[in-house]
Amino acid sequence: MPKPEFREKAVRSYVIRQGRMTESQKRALEALWPNYGLSLNQGHLDTAAIFNRRAPLVLEIGYGMGNSLVTMAGAEPDLDFIGIEVHPPGVGSLLQQIEEHKLTNLRTYIADATDVLRECFAPASLQRIQIYFPDPWPKKKHTKRRLIRPDLVRLLVSRMSPD
Repeated sequence: MPKPEFREKAVRSYVIRQGRMTESQKRALEALWPNYGLSLNQGHLDTAAIFNRRAPLVLEIGYGMGNSLVTMAGAEPDLDFIGIEVHPPGVGSLLQQIEEHKLTNLRTYIADATDVLRECFAPASLQRIQIYFPDPWPKKKHTKRRLIRPDLVRLLVSRMSPD
């Protein structure tokens, strides 16, 4: 079963929760990961090969259980979507939904978003980036854990298409 991928660093913007994984989520991770999963170790993405076409690319960071991402991918079949999540039950849920809705325009990582952005996306390769509810770290002492920080914003801007 795939596990979250990340490079060593001092501080992360997330904590991998050990929440309960259902049997169907486990089965989905094991059976469907080869079809829809992406690995940090694959390096730069060749989206034309992954999706068998060239289309504008949308990235969502932290999709949770994947419901909204699946809805968006189904509603916009002319776009390709990539999600990044570190919570394995959420990834299992997303994989189930991809298969159930027969989506061909959605793939996912179980990885640290900053690592994926640095190593897998070329500059100016993303049409849209979606981050909903990014910072569950309310205390001042947690500032270093927040996802939305100047260094990440610079990285995101560098990956956005100029148009």
